[in-house]
Amino acid sequence: MKASHLANRLNRLTDAFIDGTVEKDLFENRKAGLHMEQKAIDENMAEIRAEGKGVPNRVSEFLELAGNAWLSYEMALPEEKRELVRIVTSNRLLDGKKLDLKPSIPFGDVAKRFETSNGAPYRDIPRTWDPLLEKLINWFTLNTPTWSKAGAIDPDYTKN
Repeated sequence: MKASHLANRLNRLTDAFIDGTVEKDLFENRKAGLHMEQKAIDENMAEIRAEGKGVPNRVSEFLELAGNAWLSYEMALPEEKRELVRIVTSNRLLDGKKLDLKPSIPFGDVAKRFETSNGAPYRDIPRTWDPLLEKLINWFTLNTPTWSKAGAIDPDYTKN
């Protein structure tokens, strides 16, 4: 997506140069900057492919983590439990003795997958699975989470 945006910017810059609204020195400087950005994007994509961390792999690892979150929590040591809660939740609030946990963005989508807006539940999983998968693919396309060695998501999420 960034690469196509960059190509559009380069095309507009070239059009401006051809129309005479941009001087040659300014054109060359901006063109060089756009080529550097393109090179950085290409290197980032090559790194992602080399690590095998493309969107399908990240979605798969995420779904495995989400599917096993409760069991992982039950079997974990106290320190690991804290880490898992930190990864899976956001907006943790404590009011007296009441603890309020909200799932973080991708986990919230999985948790709400069976909620319906039409008042009646769907009969099959595919009707809820397709929109959920589309949301997850979009999220993982825009956000590149850094996975820890244990297979958990780093809550800092993005890596540029």
